[in-house]
Amino acid sequence: MDEGLELMLYELVRAELPETILVSVSHRSTVEQFHEPTPRTRRRRRVAARSAPHQEVTPPERSPEGVEVPLPEWICSPPTLDWGSEWWTSLVWIAKAWAIAAVSTLVILVLIGRFTKWGKQFWRITGAYFTGPSSVKVWLWLAALLLSVIAGVRLDVLFSYQSNDMLTSFQVVAAGLGGG
Repeated sequence: MDEGLELMLYELVRAELPETILVSVSHRSTVEQFHEPTPRTRRRRRVAARSAPHQEVTPPERSPEGVEVPLPEWICSPPTLDWGSEWWTSLVWIAKAWAIAAVSTLVILVLIGRFTKWGKQFWRITGAYFTGPSSVKVWLWLAALLLSVIAGVRLDVLFSYQSNDMLTSFQVVAAGLGGG
């Protein structure tokens, strides 16, 4: 979230909900003015003052008559991903991740099977299941299982980006409603 928008949001929460306890995790100087100083935050202020130049943060302008001013360009940010071409990027990512995971898993399983007592015992009992022409079906099922896990991880990442974009748009709407 942009610092100006963040500042407006904190001011709005303080003004409209003064008794609310707000827990936030942030490293920005604009947030510190809304928290009670503790020894830890005092130390951080001194470190931040020495390490970073001061930036003046100004909220978006409002007209004196209360007429809504068009949102500044810094609020109208584009989505985090190009959703029109993300399907191709995701397919490539899934293919690469699957190949890396499959090779890594096989290497680790071979090392376990060769160098541990438990691995040797497991291979002696189940080795016939994983070798020979009839094992192709088993290996295909294992490959499909790994592919479903990798695809699930990619979907989680995409849903995270999507929800971030959606919540950012809600914040922009809240800033507009709070400012007008």
